[in-house]
Amino acid sequence: MHETPEMATGRALDDLSRLLFGHLHRSDQQRWGHVYLQGLLRTHGKKTVRRMAATVTGSEAASSSLHQFVNASPWEWTPVRGRLARWTARTLPVRSWTLAPTVLPKRGDHSPGVHQRFLPESGRTVNCQLGLGLFLDAGQAHIPVDWQLFLPPRFTRDPAVRDRAKIPATAQARPLWDQALHLVQEMTSWTDDGRTAPVVADLTALCDIAPLAQRLQGSGHAFVLAIPGQTALGGPELPPGERPSARALLLRRGVRH
Repeated sequence: MHETPEMATGRALDDLSRLLFGHLHRSDQQRWGHVYLQGLLRTHGKKTVRRMAATVTGSEAASSSLHQFVNASPWEWTPVRGRLARWTARTLPVRSWTLAPTVLPKRGDHSPGVHQRFLPESGRTVNCQLGLGLFLDAGQAHIPVDWQLFLPPRFTRDPAVRDRAKIPATAQARPLWDQALHLVQEMTSWTDDGRTAPVVADLTALCDIAPLAQRLQGSGHAFVLAIPGQTALGGPELPPGERPSARALLLRRGVRH
């Protein structure tokens, strides 16, 4: 029997679904994980739960079951992310691990992590959540394999706010650079053979980048980080007042940025 491209694609999707969700204990979770994966790949335009369910199953009524799987079903997502990361690293020529922020505008103030933030690129303050993702850069493809939600301190200091936003007691507010470092460390733990890729990030508009650079230095990771022009550069042999800024160092070498 001749195998068509559609059959080969379907078989590959089945194999990937088993890899990602096959470890889940319940068969219904495995089934809806497969529907979710198909929905992400096959649904055109905005990928709402209702549209994905209708695309894959042909029934909008299935959206409640898919919504239950994504938002309320008790399964751990960390093993799924680790399996996806390892599959990507084995399948594609990963050139770098890219850290990228995502701003999610919000109307109310009840969602976890929602806060007021000034966005330099738009020149205005918005009500939003802030997510930080780790992507595996394979040239034409950037595969998201891990992410974290930034929590301002008020969401962990105030028990009433924590309970209302359904934030677990184990979650703590951490600076964004520390969350970025955690994503790098987690990705490192997922690699099969210990091989890493350069870490690439531009978080200058969101946090102090110096602590992240200091901790990546000597950690075994190559990295390329954007830094503010006023950042002082130089080794410990130079007193702080004599260390040139990044901008001054570029200008001294004839580079205008």
